[in-house]
Amino acid sequence: MSGFRFKVGQHVTLLPLLQRYSKHVEEAGSFTIMRCLPSDTHFRAYRVRNDGNGHERVVEEGEMRPLA
Repeated sequence: MSGFRFKVGQHVTLLPLLQRYSKHVEEAGSFTIMRCLPSDTHFRAYRVRNDGNGHERVVEEGEMRPLA
């Protein structure tokens, strides 16, 4: 799947705005890209796993940034 900014296995973090409105404070921190999700639109989404607690969620490309 071309056009994706992030790759499977890459470590990312959620943007502060998303962390602030998250229901779970523990979702802040490092995440691993598990899968690039198919889409019919220009919005790219990913399944990510929290490296701390193992919880998975779907996040759009604009809601995260790569870890340095």
